[in-house]
Amino acid sequence: LSPADPVLTQTMGFLLFREQRFSEALEYVRRAGGAGGESFESLSLEASILIETGEPDRAEELLRRAGGIRPESTLPFQLLIRIQSERGNRAGLIETLERYRAVIPQGSDEAVNVARWLDSLKTGR
Repeated sequence: LSPADPVLTQTMGFLLFREQRFSEALEYVRRAGGAGGESFESLSLEASILIETGEPDRAEELLRRAGGIRPESTLPFQLLIRIQSERGNRAGLIETLERYRAVIPQGSDEAVNVARWLDSLKTGR
């Protein structure tokens, strides 16, 4: 495999992310995104790194783009929920949870938990 291969480069970025070597991981992920075009994986991984390095605004933008590429995926919603929750943005959290609820299997434990969370946010209980 070539070091310029976007898949190899992104994989290296993921491994560095797992090792919490965020600045190095970001370099690899951005290089992979530039070489291979914008993908769901590269956007999601870059957003995850940005969340860890305290750049939630930029991460949120990337997650919205990732969600546009793969709207059925729960990952962007899960990370957006984390961002809204950490910000204390109740309205944003409610909106994201409602959108998330639409992509998770209805009747699942996850759907039940999301419904309870939404109810507590809306009623203040």
